[in-house]
Amino acid sequence: MNVIRRIFALGLMATIGMSLAWAQGGSAPAGSQQTGQTAATSELTSEQKSQIIERMSRVLTTSAFAGGADFSKLAELLAKNKEAMDNAKTPEAFAAAVNRSLQQFGYSHIVLFSPRAAQAFTTQRMVGLGVRLEPTPEGLRVVDVIADAPAQKAGVEVGDMIITIEGKKAESSAALSGAEGTSVKIEIKKADGTVKPLEITRRSFSMAEPETIRWVQNDQVAVVRIPSFMSYNRDRINTIMEEAKAKAKMIVLDLRSNGGGAVLNLLHLSGHFFKPDEALGTFITRSMLESYKKEKNVESANLVDVAAWGTQKVRGMRLSSDPYSGQVVVLINGGTGSAGEMMAAGLQELRGSKVIGSRSAGAVLASTVVPVSNGFQLQYPFTDYITIKGVRLEGNGVKPDFTAPAPTRFNQENDPGVAEALKLFTGSVR
Repeated sequence: MNVIRRIFALGLMATIGMSLAWAQGGSAPAGSQQTGQTAATSELTSEQKSQIIERMSRVLTTSAFAGGADFSKLAELLAKNKEAMDNAKTPEAFAAAVNRSLQQFGYSHIVLFSPRAAQAFTTQRMVGLGVRLEPTPEGLRVVDVIADAPAQKAGVEVGDMIITIEGKKAESSAALSGAEGTSVKIEIKKADGTVKPLEITRRSFSMAEPETIRWVQNDQVAVVRIPSFMSYNRDRINTIMEEAKAKAKMIVLDLRSNGGGAVLNLLHLSGHFFKPDEALGTFITRSMLESYKKEKNVESANLVDVAAWGTQKVRGMRLSSDPYSGQVVVLINGGTGSAGEMMAAGLQELRGSKVIGSRSAGAVLASTVVPVSNGFQLQYPFTDYITIKGVRLEGNGVKPDFTAPAPTRFNQENDPGVAEALKLFTGSVR
């Protein structure tokens, strides 16, 4: 099977293995499949835990790939959290303990999902607070707040810093996870420096956000927001893009807090901006790396060299209409991950598009999700990615050409990122 069709760049929906995380009771891998009788609140036995670890270990050590990652160290990393795994009673607590070990690999898209987390994908609903977070030395910075989720209703805004969770320093979003109806006490630091204590009850919320278009600068500039490549409506995108192509002198492509999704959706959007023969970058698999080393008779290889040699290029779909030929500006933030980063980097490198906002997540490993045991599922990476100009986005991200703070909510009138884009449109560049 073509590697492109196997790839799910799930982005920020992976909670632990990335620099960005959802603060919720779990994440949303594809292909949810509940097995056995393990309910989200039932207690796991030692035998069940062993089954999950054994299957997960087999998959990671035989199938996972990320340039520079040594998955043979898995047993060593798991041993460091053995006590926490042994003491974990619920599936959520066990997954959190395992993920603390997986996080030590230092790569994105490596996460064990509890049954509840796996099931969330099929319903596009999750239980939790409804914020995206970026770890910082001070705490967990809020980079996105989901509309109508508990955090928004409690007054949490983009730019707030969660500094404590249940009285302890906020270091990991895992501490915010919990069952529906339970509460968590946090302290947030607002932009003006004031500290506000909150107690928020975890509730179910919808992750789906529709794609939108709005017109600014006397209807000359189209602001097209693509919130995700997972809950992605191709028919709606086609309608939006045809409207924009017909009359926009500039498109501002808003990829802020777009954590990724299916690569095939990325290729669809790319077809509206790139010619079919234009390659955005190269996927690198384990077999490609081994073939390169064999042909070049070397023991190790630089991924950039492998990408230049390789043939697994990422190209946009051939669509019924021509790509947009006007000026494009891209908005990103720390919540832009995976397929979102691939799109931003492609426009920056191939179209010369200016990128505005803050550095993206640096979480660009193509991954897949497989069932392991007792309803648990494992997301693991199987390809790395290098942009067409030789940049590895994993761990680095996309660097903006101009900085701009994120708005407190998207699609609002006073948007700093859009304001910066309009400076480029009118020629009043900094």
